Amino acid sequence: MGCCHHYQLTAGNDDVFAIDVSRIRFGPGALRELGSEIGQAGVRRAAVFTDTNVAQLELFAEALKALRAEKIEFEIYDAARIEPTDQSFEEATRFMSEGSFDGIVSIGGG
Repeated sequence: MGCCHHYQLTAGNDDVFAIDVSRIRFGPGALRELGSEIGQAGVRRAAVFTDTNVAQLELFAEALKALRAEKIEFEIYDAARIEPTDQSFEEATRFMSEGSFDGIVSIGGG
């Protein structure tokens, strides 16, 4: 259920419902909070997924700085493809399975 405006209470039935939504953070400085956010989620070793173009941007460097500030270990996978193939999924899966990661950070995409 996406909305409660049309929720009808019926006598004898449940009269409460719950909606869980993801927290979305955006705006100037949001990347500076990346390390503390995933650290609070219990991540200590992250796989950072991106592509070669995004990996060269200042925002990517800022994200990595935030991870380092919280002492989050990470390895970068910069071979993400705009149009993924079976082979690219297999390569990314291999990276994940061999890395002993407990979290994923994806930077880029649309």
